[in-house]
Amino acid sequence: MKLNLLFGLTLFLALFACKQSEPDTDPQLQEQIQQFESIRNKANEVHDQLMSKMSEISALRKALNDNITDQNKEVYTGAITELKEAHDGMMEWMQDYNKKFPYEYKNPTTKAALDKDTPILAQEVDEIVDLKEQTLDAIENAKQLLKE
Repeated sequence: MKLNLLFGLTLFLALFACKQSEPDTDPQLQEQIQQFESIRNKANEVHDQLMSKMSEISALRKALNDNITDQNKEVYTGAITELKEAHDGMMEWMQDYNKKFPYEYKNPTTKAALDKDTPILAQEVDEIVDLKEQTLDAIENAKQLLKE
């Protein structure tokens, strides 16, 4: 009797464990997971593009500072401010992003978690895309000023 009970309990636990380990094959959930991963990849891609511009921003700020005259002071100071705002914006975005999606963050795999995190991630991507445009504009403006 005890052997049958033990066998039955073992079989139940084995079946339950197998059922729990099966991946969710809901096509809508899989699509939502892929969408989240795509948005996260976009955030990482734009982040990497902007990070590669940080040294250029520093060099342009220095060049503008080194070439300020009484005649161009207002325009150059404005360009330096734009470059500083682009740099500071990137640092602030990274800090905010890392609070919401820290290094150890794992992509969500449930509908509830995806419904919660996807809009937050999409907002972060919108912000960094806007920041990219601001940064590229500030860099281009500074380069044009230095050519004059």
